[in-house]
Amino acid sequence: MRLITLFSLVFLYTCLFVQPLWAMSGENTYVFAASACPPWKTKLLEKYAKDIAYACRNDVELYTSSVKEALDIPPENIFTLIDEQATYEGLQKGLIEFADKVPKGSRVLMLFNFHGDLSDIDREDKPVKDEVLVLWTEDKPFTMLSALSFKQWITASELRGMIDKVRADEIVIAVDACHSGGAVPDILKDHGRDKDWQGREAVMMSSKSDQFSHFTLDGSNGLFTLKLSQSISSGSPTLQEAYKTAAKETISYMDSDSVQKKCSEMLWETLRKREKCVQTPIVNDPTDLLLTIKLNSTSPVDKK
Repeated sequence: MRLITLFSLVFLYTCLFVQPLWAMSGENTYVFAASACPPWKTKLLEKYAKDIAYACRNDVELYTSSVKEALDIPPENIFTLIDEQATYEGLQKGLIEFADKVPKGSRVLMLFNFHGDLSDIDREDKPVKDEVLVLWTEDKPFTMLSALSFKQWITASELRGMIDKVRADEIVIAVDACHSGGAVPDILKDHGRDKDWQGREAVMMSSKSDQFSHFTLDGSNGLFTLKLSQSISSGSPTLQEAYKTAAKETISYMDSDSVQKKCSEMLWETLRKREKCVQTPIVNDPTDLLLTIKLNSTSPVDKK
């Protein structure tokens, strides 16, 4: 009897601990990807990268196709907003519609791929650095403050409020934007769901809060989104390993002499800054959620 009881306990605990590895399937996995390359912003950068106007569309298509194959996700579970669709109103409406489609007990993967900046926004008379994401507008807003006031751009805390409508049990959020590391507190730590929500979340950011996030040399893709999509598709066993590979390859890419030369020239001409171009992706995964998401893809995405 003692042997049977011991075996039963071991079996029970094994099921409890390995359950996250197999509970979620492609059928109950959903993807939301949004990206905007506003024409006024593109015009400033196309001198340095000829394909920059297509980068946002390329990123969304590459990322969604990668996770679709790696997790066997049905096409109807994938939702995208690209360029002129990715306005403040479009993002708000899109996330409401997405939340209505996603049942409890599901897994959600999100990609927010935008230009980004940091803004000093007073909170209770205290200046706070807040991550601001640049959404689609035909013309450049007069100021950052006006862009936020008139709901043309969005802060990380506002985006967090929209994401809170999604009640999935597992949520992975990737943000590819300049200074994206500055959004970690608002995106992950300050969620507004009910206190009894038992789900898990993880965030992957393309750069530290004091760093820019860069495109590839030809401008065809955001660097981190490209590397993450490639590592998801190239045989990484888990999403955690895919992130680690993407982070290493992003850092390595930026360290090359050709990239440093072109990037340094661009920073000087556009911002009058002389500094080394550095991009270090960061992750915040307090429950090891990324480790439990197994990938089954074996075909590498073509490198750009």
